[in-house]
Amino acid sequence: MQDDRYIATADLGSSKIGISVAKVQKEGIEVIYYKETPSDGIRNGNVFNPMRASTALRKALDEAEKELHIKILQIVTGLPRGNVRQESNSAKIER
Repeated sequence: MQDDRYIATADLGSSKIGISVAKVQKEGIEVIYYKETPSDGIRNGNVFNPMRASTALRKALDEAEKELHIKILQIVTGLPRGNVRQESNSAKIER
């Protein structure tokens, strides 16, 4: 028996998270699932609270897995407004 292949994507926005899953077939791909859920922890294209954002994303992924009866191991993620970067800060106070 041949295993089915799927591609899962998540679009993380300030107001909603969109989850879509497509089934890979010989002729191409077929979108078999799409759902939007409220977003949390993201504002103006920036993740300001990673814990709240990951909780909302995990909830959306759990709903997709339950409805499709599959286990999603990897997703392709999109964030609005281009560049993703990590900032490190330090401070020093002299006495």
